[in-house]
Amino acid sequence: MSFFGIIRNIHVLSAAIWLGMVVVMNYGLMPSVEKKLSQLDVDILKPIFKNVTNLVSLSAASTFITGGIILWIQTKFNVSEMLESTRGTLILIAGSIGFIVTVFHFFAESKVEKYLRTRLPNKDELLVGYKGIEFIPKIGLIVVTAIFVTMLIAVRGY
Repeated sequence: MSFFGIIRNIHVLSAAIWLGMVVVMNYGLMPSVEKKLSQLDVDILKPIFKNVTNLVSLSAASTFITGGIILWIQTKFNVSEMLESTRGTLILIAGSIGFIVTVFHFFAESKVEKYLRTRLPNKDELLVGYKGIEFIPKIGLIVVTAIFVTMLIAVRGY
C-alpha cells in the first residue's frame, strides 16, 4: 500500500472514530447525567467522560493532521484548484468547517464550558446533569455528522 493510501485510511478511520465518539457522548453518556446523580454515580462516570473526551481529541487531531497531509499531496494547498470542481469545493468547505471545529475543541470548548459552569449553582457538572452546557455535544454531533456526510459525497465525485 502506498503512503497516500495509508494516510487516507488513517484519515477515514480517525474521522469515523471521531463521529462515533460524539454519538456515544450524545446518546450514551449525556442521557445518563440528565437526572441528579449521587456522588457514587459521579465517581463512576467522570473517568468514562474523560476517556471519551480524550478519544474525541485524539481522533480529531489525527483527522486534522492526516487531512492536511492528503490536501498537500493532492493539491499542494492550491485552493483555486479545489474550487474548479464540485468535489474540491465540498472537500474545501467540509475541511474548513472541520478545521474550525478542531480549533474550537482544542482551544475554546473547555473555556466555554468553564464559563457556563460558573453560572451554575453546583460547580460539579456531573452532579447537575450538564445543565447549561448540554448543547455543546449536540452541536458537535450535528457539525461532525455534516462534515462526515459531505466528505462521503465529495469522495464519490458528485
